[in-house]
Amino acid sequence: MQKASTKTATFFAILFFGAALTGCDFDRSGIHMDCPVIVCGNGAVDPGETCDGTDLGDRTCVALGFSGGVLACLPACELDTASCLTCGNNRVDIGETCDGTDLGGRTCVALGFDGGELGCKPDCQFEVHSCWWCGNGTIDPEETCDGTVPGDAACRPRGYFTGDVVCTNCTIDETPCANVAHAAGGAYHTCAALTDQTVRCWGWNHYGQAGDGSTLNVRMVPVPVSSLTGAVSITAGLHHACALLSDHSIRCWGYNGYGQLGDGTTSSRATPVAVTGINNAAAIAAGDLHTCAVLSDQTIRCWGYNNAGQLGNNTTNNSSTPVAVSGINNAAAIFAKGSHSCALLTDGTARCWGYNATGQLGDNSTTNRTTPVAVNGLANAASMALGDYHSCALLATGRLQCWGYNASGQLGDGSTTNRSTPVEVQP
Repeated sequence: MQKASTKTATFFAILFFGAALTGCDFDRSGIHMDCPVIVCGNGAVDPGETCDGTDLGDRTCVALGFSGGVLACLPACELDTASCLTCGNNRVDIGETCDGTDLGGRTCVALGFDGGELGCKPDCQFEVHSCWWCGNGTIDPEETCDGTVPGDAACRPRGYFTGDVVCTNCTIDETPCANVAHAAGGAYHTCAALTDQTVRCWGWNHYGQAGDGSTLNVRMVPVPVSSLTGAVSITAGLHHACALLSDHSIRCWGYNGYGQLGDGTTSSRATPVAVTGINNAAAIAAGDLHTCAVLSDQTIRCWGYNNAGQLGNNTTNNSSTPVAVSGINNAAAIFAKGSHSCALLTDGTARCWGYNATGQLGDNSTTNRTTPVAVNGLANAASMALGDYHSCALLATGRLQCWGYNASGQLGDGSTTNRSTPVEVQP
C-alpha cells in the first residue's frame, strides 16, 4: 500500500519541461494517457494560450482593433500589443510619422521643402501636398515668382527710373532697379548717375557724348554709358561728360578738342577714358571746355581749354592732362561753368579764376584771372552755383548772394546792373 501511494503522489507532480496536465482522469491503478499536454514554446497555440512564438492564431493588430503595427507574442504565450498602433489618439506612436495635430515637431522645411503647411493623413503619415520648394517652376504659396518673373519685369511700373526685376529665391527681387542719384546737363545732352552706380546719357551725340560707343547724332532716350560702373557723381560740359567713380578715379567721354577729357590727347571719345594721373578725386565739375577735380588732400586739378586762365595754373596754355590750381590747399568743393571756375573753401570763403569780363569772379574787377582770387566779402558760404557769366553762393544762413552778368536780372537784386562783388538776392 505504501508503494502504490507514492506512485500516485509522484504522478500528480509530473511536469513536462514547463508543461501542465489538465483535464486528466486519475485512479490509483495508473495514469490516463489521453490527457492533453500544454507546452508554451512549442510553436503551436494550445488551449489556454493566445499565441505561441510566431503562431499568433491568425491575429493581427488590425484584427484586435488597432490601426496598424506589428503584433508579437510574449514568452508567457500571451499577445504583445506594445507595437500596435492607435492612429487617431493625437500622439505619434511607433510606426507613425504624425497623429492628428501632432507632427512630432516637424515642418515642411524640416523635411527638405522651402515652405508650406505640413499636414497629417488619416493613416498617421505626413501629408506633404501643401509643402513646396523653390525651383519647381510653379508659383506656390509664399512665392512671388519661380524661375521667371510673371508678367512685366520692368522696374518702371514699380516706381523706379530703369531696370528689370529678377527672380531670386522665388521672390521678386528689385535690386537691379535703379533711380537717378545725380544728373548733369551739357549744351544739348544730359547724363544721369543712377543708384546702381551706372550712368545713362541722352540727347545730341555727334561727339560721342552719350558714351555708348556710337556717334549717332541723337539719342532720344537714355542709353547706358559703356563699361562704366561705380559712378558716384556726374558732371557735363558743353559737349563732354565726366563721372567720379567709387575708387576715386575719373572717367570722361565726348568732345575732346581742347583736352577736356584729361587722357593726354585731343581725340573725342565715344566711350569713357580714364583721366590721367588721378586716383584720389573727391569731387568734379565741368565748364564748357574744361574740367576740374578736388582731390582728397583738398588741392585742385584742372585740365582742358585755358584761354582765360580757367585752369588756374597761372598760364593760358591748354592742357590735356590735369594741372595743379595755384595756391589752394583747403578746398571743400569745386564748381565750373562757361570759362570760369570757383572753389568753396573749408573756412566758408570762396576763390574763383578764369574769365571775368562781367565780374563773375567777384573780386571787384572785370579782369581775367589765371590764378584763384577771393570773392570779395563772401563769408559763411555753404554751396555755390555758376552760370556762364555769373555766380551765386548759398550761405549757411539760408540766404543767397550773386555776382557777375545781370542783363536779364539773373542776380536777383532788383536791377539789371552787372556786379563784380556779391549782392543779396531779394526776397
